[in-house]
Amino acid sequence: MLVDDLHYLRSREYRDGHSIIEDIIMRNYCIYCCCIVVLLLFAMSCRERCNDDAQCFYDRGMVIETVHPDSAVYYYRKALECADVRSNPQLVISIHWQLGDLLRTHHLYNRALEEHQKALQLSYERPETECLPRSLREVGKDFLYKELPDSALAYIMQALKCAEDVADTNEIVAAHNNLSVAYSVTDSIYKAIEHAYHAIVMSSDSATIYRNYSAIGRMYLAENIYDSAYYYSLKGSHSANIYTQANCYRQLCEVTRCIGDTSGYAIYSALLEQADDAISQMNRTEAMGETEYRYELERVLTHEKERYQMWVAMVVLVIVVVILFYYRYKRRKERCWQQQMEGLRHTIEQRAGRLEEEVAEAERVIEQVGREREKLYALIDKKGNVCALSFMRSKAYKTIKSWIDHSDGVLLASRQSATAEYVHKAFEEYEVALREHTSLTADEVLLCCLIKCRFTTKECAICKGVSENAVRTQKSRIKSKLAQSPQ
Repeated sequence: MLVDDLHYLRSREYRDGHSIIEDIIMRNYCIYCCCIVVLLLFAMSCRERCNDDAQCFYDRGMVIETVHPDSAVYYYRKALECADVRSNPQLVISIHWQLGDLLRTHHLYNRALEEHQKALQLSYERPETECLPRSLREVGKDFLYKELPDSALAYIMQALKCAEDVADTNEIVAAHNNLSVAYSVTDSIYKAIEHAYHAIVMSSDSATIYRNYSAIGRMYLAENIYDSAYYYSLKGSHSANIYTQANCYRQLCEVTRCIGDTSGYAIYSALLEQADDAISQMNRTEAMGETEYRYELERVLTHEKERYQMWVAMVVLVIVVVILFYYRYKRRKERCWQQQMEGLRHTIEQRAGRLEEEVAEAERVIEQVGREREKLYALIDKKGNVCALSFMRSKAYKTIKSWIDHSDGVLLASRQSATAEYVHKAFEEYEVALREHTSLTADEVLLCCLIKCRFTTKECAICKGVSENAVRTQKSRIKSKLAQSPQ
């Protein structure tokens, strides 16, 4: 009969374990689904917000790149980190263009070429070709600055052909401008002038037209054709751009000096000096905004820090939810285990009462009760092993081992009490079971817990603050008390 009851309890344990898991899954199914949906929506919103942040970084970089180029480079790099090339390739290509132009302006030609080549690769990957002319032209300009005019001509000619295919007038004008410069470098002055004329005819931008006038004047000056150089330099000096004016005045000074026009030389020298002073004053004025832009940069960094903290908070929230469900599952398992223990103890008490009434079956019942006690002690031992395994993985166990390894044979009183507290906390249920079902004292129960943690006799003596002989004597007493158990 007792064996049948044990089989019933085991089958009940199996069914209860599975019913607990199924109950947790069914009850929290909606919560899991909601968490997954929230996380997906959060990821999608972060992706869209990343593109918005990239556009914001890009716009800020364009605003300050003439005043604070180092800060502008930072903004462009952050924009590239935030931008999603699959959802917004045009933005990524534009950022590479702008960053490459800024690096090239500050004579970092190799890094500028890397950025423009990335833009060119992305332009080739797109089915649309509106970005391809500028990407080719920018790479060609980089080779031109690296004093590789042949490679520059090859890329810029491809850019001109692509721009004509898509009928992009601005890119056609820009390609003619770059070809003019490239041919002037290779001493093909008349081809350079021809492309400059094409740019003037096709352009509707006055700044571009006057800049080409200045370039044509410079090329005629290099060929010692002073009348044409004077004419085009004079036309270019009417530009509203102070830099174009300064270049034209410099060329006019050179022309008047070469032809011996001293009065003209004096006039243009004075105008050149005024233009240079205006440029210097403008540069000093632009440098005054350093403090404001430093604050703006710090504000952006603070915003990034807040985003990082939000991500950390989300991760912590997910971890807390997982721990909460695990804690609920563990509590239910412990409750089930306690019910099993109570059931076994109740069965043993019933069989012990029947022994007084069933004298004829006394030995058989005693044998059965012994098996029940074995099961009880096996469960207690199993619980002790579980507690020991969990405790040996904890930080407290490593701390105790470190105290023992660095001790000179005895622990401080504070560390002894701390060790006992750690062990009591980890083996609370095991100790309760031992005190309820054995006659062991609290000190003997503590030694059992230490032995479960695989501490040697010497280590147990260090933890308890006694000699090794005292530990051996206490072990003998424990064995004598548990002589009837499988321990």
